[in-house]
Amino acid sequence: MATRVQRPEKLVKFGALGRLIRFLGKGIGTFGHRWFSLLVGCSVSMALWAALTSPDFHVSIVAIRRITPPTLAGNDSLVKIQSFTGLVGQPIFLLDPQQVSQQIAQLPPVADARLFLVLPSQAIVEMAERQPEARWIASGHVFLVSRDGVILGSGDAPNLTVTLIDNTGVPLRTGDLVDASAVQMAFVLKDLLSHAGIGITAFRYSTLEGLSVEAKEGWVAKYGSADRIVEKTQELLAVLEFAQERQRILNVIDVRPNRSPTFRT
Repeated sequence: MATRVQRPEKLVKFGALGRLIRFLGKGIGTFGHRWFSLLVGCSVSMALWAALTSPDFHVSIVAIRRITPPTLAGNDSLVKIQSFTGLVGQPIFLLDPQQVSQQIAQLPPVADARLFLVLPSQAIVEMAERQPEARWIASGHVFLVSRDGVILGSGDAPNLTVTLIDNTGVPLRTGDLVDASAVQMAFVLKDLLSHAGIGITAFRYSTLEGLSVEAKEGWVAKYGSADRIVEKTQELLAVLEFAQERQRILNVIDVRPNRSPTFRT
């Protein structure tokens, strides 16, 4: 016959007390964990606030790195960029490099820009500047333009081989945008005609007639738009050959219509 052994009274009481202690311990542990998390959160917030308000983490240096030759504006463009950005004095942790880069790229001399932030207080702007590639003459003023049609400044540059004369009468200033397709078309025509042995004095531009070519021989060829530019050049060369065979002096050659070219002597 099996004998049942009773647990001592003290052990029973101790077991109940143990369960109570474990229960209270869990509550204290949960409360302690919450308190610890709150303490950590407050510490992080205070650290962030200190970083945002501390002068040590405000931009004090703006460095400009050119990855292209400087434009005719020289160091003036650097001063304008530094003042335009307004980076000096800004909390470095609140700056959005992509947004600031896009703002800098809106400046006329700038083709592309990237902003790099270096702790604790330095901002580095890496930029590519537009280059003057053609003259644009309007109302007697000579402007220097990039290939994408941005006016970079006034003045002359003897090394530029493409000159466009604007007959629209629209006043222009630095930063304005002219017809980029006309500028690019002028470069294409210069290559096509120079290979054919034709010297060019200038290109004339108007909104009504498009682009025309002034040759050193004295004639003017009206091209209009850039469509069919190779075919138009072939038609022009055919007219020149025809005139040479018959010893005619040409004045105006119009290759704009989508038909046989016309010319005046």
